[in-house]
Amino acid sequence: MSRGKPYCLRKKVFLVASGWPFKILAMRTSWPMRRPLVPVALAGLMGTVMGLGWGQTPWIWLGLAVLGAVVSWWGPKKWRTPAIWFFVLGVFAIYAGARAYAPPRDSLRARAGKEGGSVRIEGWIAELPTERVWENGEKAMEAELEATSLMGESGWERTSGRVLLRVNPAPEKMPPVGEVVRVEGYLTLPERPKNPGEFDRVRHLESRGLDYVFKVRAENLESGGEKEGVWLAKTAAGLRAHMLEATSLGLEKDPEASGLIAAMLFGYRDGVGEELRESFRATGTLHLFAVSGQNLAVVAGLLLWILALTGAVKWRWAWMTLPAVFLFCLATGMEASAARAFVMTGVLYLGWILGRPMDPANWLGSALLALLIWDPRQVGDTGFQLSFLVVAGLMVFAGPIQARLVGWGLPDRWIPVRLITPWRRAVQGLWTAGATLVAASIAAWVGSLLPGILLFHQVTPVALTANVVAAPMAGAVTVLAAVSSVMAPFFSTGAIGVNWLNARLVHLLAGVLGWMATWPGGHFAVADPSVWLDRGPAVEIVAVEGAAPTMVRGEGGKWLMDPGSKVTWANSVRPFLNYWGVNRLDGVILTAGVARRSGCAQDLMDCQT
Repeated sequence: MSRGKPYCLRKKVFLVASGWPFKILAMRTSWPMRRPLVPVALAGLMGTVMGLGWGQTPWIWLGLAVLGAVVSWWGPKKWRTPAIWFFVLGVFAIYAGARAYAPPRDSLRARAGKEGGSVRIEGWIAELPTERVWENGEKAMEAELEATSLMGESGWERTSGRVLLRVNPAPEKMPPVGEVVRVEGYLTLPERPKNPGEFDRVRHLESRGLDYVFKVRAENLESGGEKEGVWLAKTAAGLRAHMLEATSLGLEKDPEASGLIAAMLFGYRDGVGEELRESFRATGTLHLFAVSGQNLAVVAGLLLWILALTGAVKWRWAWMTLPAVFLFCLATGMEASAARAFVMTGVLYLGWILGRPMDPANWLGSALLALLIWDPRQVGDTGFQLSFLVVAGLMVFAGPIQARLVGWGLPDRWIPVRLITPWRRAVQGLWTAGATLVAASIAAWVGSLLPGILLFHQVTPVALTANVVAAPMAGAVTVLAAVSSVMAPFFSTGAIGVNWLNARLVHLLAGVLGWMATWPGGHFAVADPSVWLDRGPAVEIVAVEGAAPTMVRGEGGKWLMDPGSKVTWANSVRPFLNYWGVNRLDGVILTAGVARRSGCAQDLMDCQT
């Protein structure tokens, strides 16, 4: 080792957000040869984006793929590797365009088109139904429906596709996963965002593989027995229901705690109130509600520990736990972050079996390729983008930052190891652990900075501190929740005790993050780049139902008239203000004291103070 480097920098870095340890290794070969899957995955990503944007002209991408194939086979040697990348780009562009613009002839998308319409469908419930409560107090049921038949001119005809079934009002008895239903209603898509900064629900549905929203009245929902051959979906739904029940044992009077525990274990966010979500959002810790490598690390670690009790060699038999890890991912809904973490886990296990550990960047590249092949429309999902960018930030920045921080806490390198006192070694161990957490927090924050500005129009400097505190606490919550889920069927009293301890922990976490959310300058809005040069006076009206929130800006400052209801504030007005980079208003005008026009006044006041 060179003289200028500390003698013990070869440490493992535990990346909290990804859940797996990586070694800090020096690069000895050229970058593309060291990480061959990375440029291939990036080429596939570029091809997917181009195919989704310009997939209706496949001849361009076909020509690019053919040209890349020819050059990679017969071209000059120095051109062959870039030619392979262009070949991959063309192939993924064709594939993404076909998936987006050329659905199968008998599918719902091909038959109903972009407008949808009134239809009668037979299918089976593919996800656990949830109950939604609207602003007017009405309740509706939402569930994913896998369509199998469609009523046509000649009777029931075969079809395919998945829709978001919305039954209003909610039926008294929720249909279980795997139940066949016949429903008559209206296929439609949510409206595209009317206002700048609003959430794009159409893109969100597409990224989840859902073709339409299917609106149905409760009286038009008919049960038709159980679907055969969907045992995997039933098992995953059963596991999800079990985790939801197990983590709420003894917490019936504390729904806030049980909701937070379920959200951190398997991403079930329905039990988390809007006020709590705002605290996590303002501190940049909302990612704790997304299933990622940390959750899979807990599940896989628990399974490996059980495997070790049998005397099996973990690195040789670790693959036996993969089906259980996959089932857990299915139970969480298999969001992009969970799918990425599962593929990376599988690659890690494969490396163990073959005795050839893979570079972490190749893990990420393999996960990206797998998800692009599975469904290229996921590229538009915010969770997909954040998951890969944050993990990429961890891989690129965490190692160097951790090495620098650890170096500051090392004893003089000329002191022999035998002369270092035990207390100094203990302090060094604590310093290394703290440096690792800080490095992971900084790296994850850097990875999320660009999407935070472009997608959410917000920067959260407080996240640098909040994640150092929240990440280990969330890891402990996840471990305790997993233990409770395993313990509940055999020892319910013990599970209740674990849940009680976990409830105290999540209340502490929520309190700390709620306090950090009030720090001055902890989070602030950043205007969208498209309006950075738009500084002139203007009157902007937010298009919402039941009100007309209006922002007037000029030399006298920025004023907001009639901010709207609480729902309007959360869904439209606040994203609109963030889009324009408004952190503080010079005044608010209320023209009517009705809920639809001024119901969010308190929320607006809390945001301004």
